[in-house]
Amino acid sequence: MYRIPAGDSADYYSLSVLSQVFSAGQSSRLYQKLVKEAEVAASASAFAGQRPGPSLEQIGVTVRPGKDLAVVEKMVYDEIAKLQTQPVEDWEMDKVHMIQRRSQVANAQSTLNRAANLAQTYVEFGDANLVNTEYQKLGSVTKADIMRVAKKYLVEANRSVIITMPKAKPAGPGE
Repeated sequence: MYRIPAGDSADYYSLSVLSQVFSAGQSSRLYQKLVKEAEVAASASAFAGQRPGPSLEQIGVTVRPGKDLAVVEKMVYDEIAKLQTQPVEDWEMDKVHMIQRRSQVANAQSTLNRAANLAQTYVEFGDANLVNTEYQKLGSVTKADIMRVAKKYLVEANRSVIITMPKAKPAGPGE
């Protein structure tokens, strides 16, 4: 997890796009590297929390049994370093924009969703109109913005790492 700014800041929108480049779908960077190529993870995700105040960029990896956690963690940091030093590909930006458009349409389909979104943005950010401008803000994020926020927020001094392990199974009869 990394500390990030409020969910109505320009940097939040850049981090939200970064998260989708990083983990949206099987063609994403984390899935390709950790799940498909290295086969060290069962799943990987990234999510920029949208809150009125400081929030968290969360990166989660479900490591496969028997794999070295330190190696997997370093692989995530290596992928972050690429975001900090290399522009994302055009196809990645196109994919994210398509995901955002699909989400905008889905969120506007029901009256209940529209009302809930209006209420939530008004209560959290004091701006019900945010639901109408959010997708333009996400769509205006550039490759340079992604590199800039990766360098600014996805740094060791701003990071907390939490590792959870399943409880060991109790020995059964005869074991």
